[in-house]
Amino acid sequence: MKIFNLFLAAFLFFSVACSDQKDGAGTITAQKIIKKISDGKNLIIKDKTVKGMLDFTRTQKVDNKLPLSTVYIDNELIFINCTFEDSVTAFFSEGNMVKTVFEKNVTFYDCKFLKGANFTQADFSKDFNFELSNVSGKIAFDGADFSKGAVFASANFQEVCTFINCRFSGRTTFYKSLFKKSVIWQKSVFYAPVSFWDARFYGYFEFSDIKAYEKPDFMNARFSDRAVFFNSLYNSGLKIDSTQFEQKDKLEQHGNKIMQSAALNDIFNQ
Repeated sequence: MKIFNLFLAAFLFFSVACSDQKDGAGTITAQKIIKKISDGKNLIIKDKTVKGMLDFTRTQKVDNKLPLSTVYIDNELIFINCTFEDSVTAFFSEGNMVKTVFEKNVTFYDCKFLKGANFTQADFSKDFNFELSNVSGKIAFDGADFSKGAVFASANFQEVCTFINCRFSGRTTFYKSLFKKSVIWQKSVFYAPVSFWDARFYGYFEFSDIKAYEKPDFMNARFSDRAVFFNSLYNSGLKIDSTQFEQKDKLEQHGNKIMQSAALNDIFNQ
């Protein structure tokens, strides 16, 4: 698989380039990770349990007088097979708000988030990889900007997941991803292809007020509960071949516009 080969190349490079991966006993504190990022080090953390809340907004001092401050992280961040015991956040909203801009690649590969994560308004300037990761708590990407590729293949979301007001400029994949509870894509823009091929949606699904310049691919996806496709603009259509709606009476689609292709699959007319 092309994605895996690219990931493996990055892994081998940073295994050599980063010599500070010597934390013992299979654990590392969130505070130590923040310190390494603040020191400007590219980071690879593998097979570790992360103790404490990992708050990326703590990597730099911010201007508390501004209503919205920005923290810039110019480090490659790679987490492989890590367990985050506490929450992971890139957004601070108590009083004045702080958002995070990740200027290099960010990878959470095969990681476990026991208390969820908050990437609200995060900017990912390079590739973002969330492949095979498992999220036990709620996770939010509201207002996030993905400038390059975004990989959520085989990710497992156990609680509510939201992608509201997001921008996806590169190829995005949710191939074989699993959503146990509600998942909402609302007012988001896809400038490049997005695939939900073989994804599983067990809770409420909403795809509303979407602008998609390429054809979203839901081929072989399965919806077990209410599925709403509302008020969206599909420049090249919507691919739902072999898509399964287990409760067709809960399938809703209205207010959608298709600019360059024929009508949606006949299932929407049944």
